[in-house]
Amino acid sequence: MRTPLFQSGDAPSRGPRRLQRGLEQTASTFIHQYVIYTQRALRKIASITKAGVTRREYASRVLDMVATVDESLRNIPDSQLKTNLLRAKKAYVDAKNEWTTNPDFREVDKVFVEIMWKAGDKAIEQADTLFRAGRLNP
Repeated sequence: MRTPLFQSGDAPSRGPRRLQRGLEQTASTFIHQYVIYTQRALRKIASITKAGVTRREYASRVLDMVATVDESLRNIPDSQLKTNLLRAKKAYVDAKNEWTTNPDFREVDKVFVEIMWKAGDKAIEQADTLFRAGRLNP
């Protein structure tokens, strides 16, 4: 049985709750929520890389993450924050592609996958720093 990336009730397809505020403040609230959804999906992938995962499980989890991240990212304005989120996603996808499509996976390939995982982790950290600083715009 697969564990969903999001628990019931907090999937981004539902969208953030609307608050009784001005239009600009509401848009900002939506953007913040989509950033949080994206970070959460990426952190779940980062966690399983540290805990240990099979090729098959990793591939499945990455595909779920990509769907969640893509849906959320289309609602986040272009910015350095968004660039870092995209960079993290790409690192985990590149690792998946190398690990799951290479039938002759060797030690050198394992090193590549681990480097990509570290690159993903670093991009998430950079995005977190920008988000905490309120840097949602270019």
